[in-house]
Amino acid sequence: MSYNLYGVIRNHLTSLMMGTNTGPRVMQVGRFKQLSQDRSVETTPANETERSFQIIITGTEELEPWNSFNIESLEKVNFDVVVGYQYTSAGMFPDDTAEGLSSMQGNGDGDSVNDRAFTDSSEIIKTFSYHANFGIIQASPLVDIFSIQPLNNNTLTYFKDRAVMVIKMQLFLKISTSADYSGF
Repeated sequence: MSYNLYGVIRNHLTSLMMGTNTGPRVMQVGRFKQLSQDRSVETTPANETERSFQIIITGTEELEPWNSFNIESLEKVNFDVVVGYQYTSAGMFPDDTAEGLSSMQGNGDGDSVNDRAFTDSSEIIKTFSYHANFGIIQASPLVDIFSIQPLNNNTLTYFKDRAVMVIKMQLFLKISTSADYSGF
């Protein structure tokens, strides 16, 4: 199986979200579901949106100047945790809608979606930033996460049939320069 540096980081964060990491603080198994790579929260069918998520790396920055004598480098990685929620409101479906959908079905009104999304964001931040979820995530080559922090800029946006929570975070890591991340 081939990995790259950012794939290793995304896999670690995904395992925390899915509850499959062996750490002391992870999300409950089954609470969230990972979207397939060819979908986004915005393009997933509404009935598959509830608590589906993606982790999107949005930027990187080297924290010290690079030179060929370094045996490791320090980097900051910005990422978003994007979580979808199915949303219904009175009158959004006509009474004769196919598939049996009506204004009485779905996953809640604005207040319940809002409460669920911000509760989830609080739990995701606590899980990701818990100190025991840091450390070496791949022994060779070395990938050592030494901090994950929220950027305190969470947003919840409502669309016709879904709401999308974006949780902005950053992590700091030390990476070994003695191996190539192009795959192995």
